[in-house]
Amino acid sequence: DFQKLSPSYLNSEQLLIESLKYFVDAIPFISLLSYHCHHPRHGIDDDIHALNTDGIVCVVVLNDKSHVSFQTWPQEGILTLD
Repeated sequence: DFQKLSPSYLNSEQLLIESLKYFVDAIPFISLLSYHCHHPRHGIDDDIHALNTDGIVCVVVLNDKSHVSFQTWPQEGILTLD
């Protein structure tokens, strides 16, 4: 787990995926095949573009038949990585 991270970073799918790509690229013979991120709050309110304050959940598929998943809690500054 990572703590004391910026809420704006933890709410940015683009920044999170860019960071993950950076780390995956540093590992020989591993590459990122695909990913899917979900904003848990979207779809609850009538306005699907409502500001997401509940973080992001992502699953990343790697070429070595494994995956990485993470979830963020921006209000607490926490990112968990599995």
